[in-house]
Amino acid sequence: PGAWCGVGASVALLCAKGSYGNATNLAAAADCTACPEGSSCPTGSVLPVQCAAGSYATAESATCSRCAAGRFQGERGQGWCHECPPGSACAEGAAAPSVCPPGSIASAAGSGACTQCSGGSYQPASNATGCVPCEPGAWCGVGASAALLCAKGTYSTATILVRAAQCEPCPPGSACTTGSVAPTPCNPGSHAPTGGLSKCLLCNAGSYQDETNASSCKLCDAGDFCPAGASLKLAPTCTPGTYANFSEVDGEPECFECNPGFECAGGGRPPARCRPGTFAAESKTKECAACEAGKRQSETNATACLT
Repeated sequence: PGAWCGVGASVALLCAKGSYGNATNLAAAADCTACPEGSSCPTGSVLPVQCAAGSYATAESATCSRCAAGRFQGERGQGWCHECPPGSACAEGAAAPSVCPPGSIASAAGSGACTQCSGGSYQPASNATGCVPCEPGAWCGVGASAALLCAKGTYSTATILVRAAQCEPCPPGSACTTGSVAPTPCNPGSHAPTGGLSKCLLCNAGSYQDETNASSCKLCDAGDFCPAGASLKLAPTCTPGTYANFSEVDGEPECFECNPGFECAGGGRPPARCRPGTFAAESKTKECAACEAGKRQSETNATACLT
């Protein structure tokens, strides 16, 4: 088998490549059978050998050929390869398309490899044919499967950023939380003295700010009432022994009794702790009293002296 013997032959002659012979009485080369499509028949073949998945052969082929890049064949014994579909890639000899993973695409059929999304774009899904532009407030490196948010203290209105350093610093007078697309102006009562802040700072007690987008606070005038975070200065007329504060009921400034251990000079001034050597036993104290002879007090905020 796999050979033929002519008249007067001294040796058997092998069937040529691309053909086979499974009989023992072949008398001429033409008696060898042509190898069918989807199989290989090297010289002297007795039977055709089916091509494996990922390869093919046309009729009368001596060997099977691997599917070219961009094509595939999932079955045995085939004479052709299929074109790789969009969203997938087929390397040389592929038995099946390989779906492009997130961050890459195959925009057209017949791709041998997936292409990474370019900087400034991303693709969260697999089997995709196109990339999505990056979002404002974010950046997208090469091959990104998701947009990465600009860090707190920065922002961006663009959709083509490729690295975090391209997010812009938040300017003074405003704050930028993570993923900001624009600076948020500071509200009255707050400020941002430098750029790159993620939140505005409240004005300290004794200062105020009645405007938005401020980079500093204004000093409160002597005798005016400006608690922390004040958006305006107030001029309460609290009597000695009391102090001004905002009411929890209506948010307006009211006068409250000075607590023991504190002195309250009145007007818009805040309560002051009694200094060492002084005390305030009662509420509504205008001025802390000095410890009498023979007594002492080393702490602040005291309500009595020690013997």
